[in-house]
Amino acid sequence: MDIKEIFKDNGILKKKNKNYKKRISQIKAAILLEKAIIDKNHFILEGPCGFGKSIAYLIPSIKNFIETDYNGKIVLVTSNISLQEQLHNKDLPFVLDVFDELYPNKRVQNNIKPAVLKGIGNFLCIDKLEDEDFFSKQTLTNKNEMDRLWKYYQNTEDGDLTKSDFILSNEMRKLTTVDSVECKSNFCPYKDKCFYTLHRKKAQQAKVVVTNYHMLFSCINANSSVFNDASLIVFDEAHEAEDILREFNASHVSIGTVEYIEKKIKEIENKLGRKNEILGLENTEKLSNYAKEFFKGIEERYEKTIYLRAKIIDSQKDLPNNENLVFMLNDTIRRLKKVKINIEQILDIEGQNQNNDDTPQEDLGNDDVKSALAVTKALITTIENMVEMIYRVDDILQDKNIVMWVEIEKGVVVLGKKNIDVSQTFKRYFLEKEDDGACKTCILTSATISVDGNFEYLKNNLGFNLIDKDKVVEFMGKSPFNLTNQELWYLPKDALPGNDENFEKTMTNQIEKIIKATGGGVLCLFTSNRNLNLCKSELSKKHINYKVYAQGDMGRNKLTELFKEDYNSNLLATKSFFTGIDIPGQSLRCIVIDKLPFTSPGDPVNQKLKMRPNYFGRYMLPQMIITLKQAVGRGVRSVDDKCVICILDERLSTATYKNKVLSSFKYKKNATRSLEKVKNFIADNK
Repeated sequence: MDIKEIFKDNGILKKKNKNYKKRISQIKAAILLEKAIIDKNHFILEGPCGFGKSIAYLIPSIKNFIETDYNGKIVLVTSNISLQEQLHNKDLPFVLDVFDELYPNKRVQNNIKPAVLKGIGNFLCIDKLEDEDFFSKQTLTNKNEMDRLWKYYQNTEDGDLTKSDFILSNEMRKLTTVDSVECKSNFCPYKDKCFYTLHRKKAQQAKVVVTNYHMLFSCINANSSVFNDASLIVFDEAHEAEDILREFNASHVSIGTVEYIEKKIKEIENKLGRKNEILGLENTEKLSNYAKEFFKGIEERYEKTIYLRAKIIDSQKDLPNNENLVFMLNDTIRRLKKVKINIEQILDIEGQNQNNDDTPQEDLGNDDVKSALAVTKALITTIENMVEMIYRVDDILQDKNIVMWVEIEKGVVVLGKKNIDVSQTFKRYFLEKEDDGACKTCILTSATISVDGNFEYLKNNLGFNLIDKDKVVEFMGKSPFNLTNQELWYLPKDALPGNDENFEKTMTNQIEKIIKATGGGVLCLFTSNRNLNLCKSELSKKHINYKVYAQGDMGRNKLTELFKEDYNSNLLATKSFFTGIDIPGQSLRCIVIDKLPFTSPGDPVNQKLKMRPNYFGRYMLPQMIITLKQAVGRGVRSVDDKCVICILDERLSTATYKNKVLSSFKYKKNATRSLEKVKNFIADNK
């Protein structure tokens, strides 16, 4: 079947969805993408808001999958839960229904049963909930929450907490869920009923899997079989892939790491019934004191700079003496390895005895002992990593692609390590072609991945420049909206550059004028918590006649809901609201962006990149443009929307790079410096 037949006027898509509208740009993308899949090429697609990028990649992907007799697996990756749910609950069922009718003999709905793959922390742990001591942890403060949770546990089919109508407190989450280290896995008495095991097994068997970036990277990194047969991977919200991959491979150690080590040792001792036998009280105290001494030494050495920005570590000499701490950590490793050998010997002896009694192998040994072995192995790895981080700095930094730093994070001194460039990693994971069933096609898509009309920034950062350029197909979709008429760009006449020392003094006055001019309906996006809090404080003193909500007052969903419902309200938020917030209609009439959203120059990766040629043009500017496009994209969400885009940063008008910024928005901009024109634009569209 020709793919154009699927998209034709009054065709199957219109039949299945009366609201479907033909989009020429979307059809062109689908045609090119189908060819790329057949040719085993990679595909980069920018699909602006309203373009319909999910349908643009799902139609050719599923069509080819059916026509090749469901060979391999399709993996759909995204960075946020709302898009994950939209794909699994809305877009995929719609597309599968379409192909069920187009290919009646292929039994599409029977052969493709999509699954979602989430992290283990989203699922209740039966072993914890069925523990006879579970209700002994009930207190006056958590009784209602525990009762509600228990009722959910009694009625849930899959133990998925994201499907519940309540949010667990951190305390209750620790009591009812596990992480990958804490999980007893095959040693658990409830392994056959385990919610997460069944969830993961379903994803492994599914032909189409929807997941998030972290789960994908973790499975690929661990050589998990979940995605071994993936033939096509779609990276939605691909502008976030680089940062998420960099953070995934990062390491951090702090005093909290030592507290975690001590907690896990107690857990092992409890499982083995050997209280204080591994380290003993004296050695535990020594380990804690040496760790506090080391991190306090870092704070004192860099106290003038560490509170302002990360301090780059260039050699072992940049850290305080830590021989006592390293000695205690190595001693702990030695003790744990001895425990590990003892446990393995116990299990081996039990196994031999049980085998003599014809007991099935899977029932061997004490579950707590087996669980202690798993925790011990993981803990040894954690401590070895900490020793390397604090004692082998010079060895680590032999790799010029690694940056190490110290910083204060929520009042705690943290030593960190991460890759500067992840292009080789992404290439190795996803772009290299092999003959053993490795992924044949990667599709990278987002509403905002081009800079100045091209994809070079994304391609350089994710390794596409390291493979044959003929293996990469690109398509830049067109917006179905008339953004020249639907948007009005406004830069106040008296705006100051975002890096001017007086900027903060004028910012709130500008925002007050805009709120009054638009009659509310303003989403203010700030590049820092400091600016948000300053504006919130100043506006409260001015007693303006419009409700002002602020991020931090309540949860994100509740804030968004209140802003939508109250036509004249305003919302102050930071960078987490630059993406993933969808408010069509006249509740949102104006977006204010305080400054051009450059990443912090104090970020350790940026500090290292700054040493490279053309640092600003190659890294800082493109990243800022993509972030700005995300923020501006919160405005017009439908053909009927009208929105003022206000940027308070004079650099948009005066900087040498202004044209590169503006040309990245591929439409003629209706712009003004007159507040009166803003009033008229709003009035004309009420």
